[in-house]
Parts: sequence; structure tokens; C-alpha cells
Amino acid sequence: MNVEEFTAERTGELLNFPRGFVNTFFVIYFVVGIALMAYTPPFQSADSFSHFDRTAGIASGQLIASNRADYSGSYLPEGLINLEDGFSTLPFNPNSRVTISQFRDGWQESWSTPKVFVTYTTGGNLPFLYLPQVLGVLAGRLASKHVLVSYYLAAAFNFLLFIALARFAMLRLPRRLALPLGVFLVFPAVISLATSLNPDALLLALSVVFATMCFLQYDALPNGSDVVKITAARGRGRGSTSHFDPYWLGFACLFLMAIQKPPLAMLGLLLPIADLYSNLRRYMIRISLFAASVAVVFLIWTKFGSQGRAGPILGGGPEPFRQFTLLVRNPVRVVDVLWQTTRTLGWLDVKQSIAGIAWLDVSFPTWFYVGLIVTFVVVLTSAIRFERRDLARFVGGLLVIVATVLATGFSLYILATPYGAATMYNIQGRYLLPMVPVLIVVLGLQTARRPPLKVVSRFVDEYAMISLVGLQLLVAAEYAVMIRLRYWVK
Repeated sequence: MNVEEFTAERTGELLNFPRGFVNTFFVIYFVVGIALMAYTPPFQSADSFSHFDRTAGIASGQLIASNRADYSGSYLPEGLINLEDGFSTLPFNPNSRVTISQFRDGWQESWSTPKVFVTYTTGGNLPFLYLPQVLGVLAGRLASKHVLVSYYLAAAFNFLLFIALARFAMLRLPRRLALPLGVFLVFPAVISLATSLNPDALLLALSVVFATMCFLQYDALPNGSDVVKITAARGRGRGSTSHFDPYWLGFACLFLMAIQKPPLAMLGLLLPIADLYSNLRRYMIRISLFAASVAVVFLIWTKFGSQGRAGPILGGGPEPFRQFTLLVRNPVRVVDVLWQTTRTLGWLDVKQSIAGIAWLDVSFPTWFYVGLIVTFVVVLTSAIRFERRDLARFVGGLLVIVATVLATGFSLYILATPYGAATMYNIQGRYLLPMVPVLIVVLGLQTARRPPLKVVSRFVDEYAMISLVGLQLLVAAEYAVMIRLRYWVK
């Protein structure tokens, strides 16, 4: 037994998954994802019409959306609009099924048709979010005149970037954290986002890398866990250098996330986690620098880049100032809104977080939701290892996550909910998905010699790889069945 293996055994920490297994996992992930992408009719993911319009606008040089009648939009070929119209009868219509004629007619639509002004709801989204999709559209236009080719290449490029970032993170986490991350990655909701045009796929991948960088910072502390020697050995084995600072990569990932979804900036409290334990003054400087950077860029984009309104709000227009004043004058209402939202939408949001696919209008069997939740809780429990002296860090990390979730809901209530509504509007399970990788890391930062569930942890250690691949294939099969029932079988 070498020094690295001895240290791993003494601390109760196994090394990372073998690189070969991680590569195999993501090869299967890619094959399954491409197959599901091909089996799912075009534009059958949340807001896909608007995201494709925004992508096509950026690809044609319109980085900032135009503004007409106070709504954002771009000048786009009629062929693109006709393609979208052909598949627009499917969302939220459980009795509608896709037909071969829709694909035949869609194939005829070309990029060379005259341009018209098209309004969409995504004009406020920053261009960088659509980088892989734009590259896919440009590649598609070079390869073919057919708009449908560009659509599929845009989704494929988005998927490839997601896989690259997720693989980068999984290779750098110990297997007790990489396993729950792997289970999370096979959630149908995650696969659906990853294989779509939705820029939330990039945000989700960035959250995985951000969480990994937080772990690597803490793991490298001289006064941190005993596994620091393992981490150093792992880094040398991959050819990395001692000059690599996870903080800056974590900073970049969270910065890109927060300038699009400002409530995520609260996760910056976890970003310089190593400094929190070694240099409190530098910790305060770093979180202040991060918050200021996000605020400045977000305000500049809001002032000069985000054009027009996103679209009408159901039930009446939002009144942000008046809504905020209402909550300030009646703080008890905050608790009531949270309770009513949780009571009426809580289980729905959980289901959407687990298996929200298509336009979030596909329901999996109850056993599937329960089975995935139980599986994730079991593997997550096996990752929870903190000592009593580390309780403050553990509780603090959880409070940051809870505060970020509450801030997300609060922003939706203020900005996207009609005045005086009893519940938050537009809150969806997919908005909470970026919290999950961070939660995994917060629960598993500190290595303890005795895991809380020894039997579970031993099973996870011994059968992790085969169990993860088996779960991956099971989820893929059920996903395909649900797509077949929803879109192909009358």
C-alpha cells in the first residue's frame, strides 16, 4: 500500500472515480442524450421558441435585441418562424401528437427567406449564455440551408459544453461526492435542459464547476482535512500544477451565473471559503469585490443592453415598487406567501426538479419520482461527513443555500408576480437545480473517519460505479417511454 492509499484508508476517504469510468459514464450520457434529443420533437423544451429566436438573432449579429412597441425582438427569416409554427401545437396540449408531415414541412424551411421582426421573451438574456447554441447555428448555416439542421446542431453544441464542464468537475471530486453528483446528472430534468436550447444548461454546468472549486479550496487548507495529501497527489497525477487556484475559476463561474440571475450572487459567500478559515479580512475583501463586480456589470447590461419587456404577465402587470412596499409594511405577508406557495406548488416544484421535461407538461409515474428521490437521499446521506468542530461551517453553508433559494423566490414575487398575489408566479423547479451541486459539496466538505451510515457508505463505495451506470440506463429507458407516450402514441 502506497502513501496515498494509506492516507485514504486512514481518513475514510476513497480516491476519485477512475478516469476510465468517468469517461464511460459520459460516453453513455452523450449517446443517451443524443438519442433522446432525436426522439423528442423540435422545440419541446421550456421557452425553446424564444431561446432559438434569441440564438438566431445573436448569430446574425444582433447581440442586443431590438425594441419595437416596447417589446424585445430581432429581424429573423420567415423560414425560422414557419418552422416554429409547425411544432407550436404540441406544448400544453396532451392530445396533440407529432406527425411525419410536420418534419417534412419543417425540412423545407430555409434561412434564405425574407426577414421579419419577431418579438420574444428572452431579449434581456446576455449573449454569452448562447455561445454554444450560436456556434451550432453558424455551423448549421455553413453546412445546410435548412433551419432544422441549425436547430439540432445548436442543441448538440449546448449539450457538448454541458458534458465537458460536468466531466471536468466529476474528475476532481472524491467518489463520495462524485456519486451524488452523478445521480443528479441523470435526473430527467437535468438531461432535458442539457439536450435543449435552454441557456439554463450552461448555468447548471457552471454551478457544478463552481461547487467543485469550493470543495478544492477547502480541501487544500493546511489546517483542513487530512485528505489534503490525497488531493495534492490527485492533482499531480492529472498533470496540474501547484499554481492552480480554484478560487479564480470558481469566481468566473459564479460571476457568469450571477450577472444573469442576480440572486445567485449570494453563493459568493461560499466562494472564498478557504479564506474564511485562514484570513477573515481577505475573505471580506473578496466577497465585496465579487458582489461589486456582479452589480456593476448587471447594471450596465440593464441600462444599455437589455431592451424591451419580456412579455405580458398573467393576471396583470407587475408593480415592483408597490409590491416591495407591501412586504415591507406587512412582513407577516412574506411568511404567508411562502407558506401558500409551498403548500400549493411545493410537490410540483419537487417533481419538476426531478423530472421536468418537455414544456414541464409531462408527468412521470409516482414510483419514478419517489424512487429517484430516495436514491438521491441515500447517496447524499453517504456524503454527509462533518465533525462537531465543523458544525458552524456546516450550518452556515446551509443557511447560504436557503437564503439564495428565498432570494430567488423573492425576486420572482417582486418582479414577475401581480400585485398582492397570494403565491409566487413563475417559480419552477428548474430554477432550484443550480443549488443541488452546491448542497452536495456543503454537506460533504469535511472528511470524518466514521460516516453516519456506515453500511450505506460501504455499499456506496463498493458498488458505486455499477449502480450509477445501471441507474443511468434505467432513467434513460423511462425517459424514452414517457416521450413516446406524450408525442408519438395516440
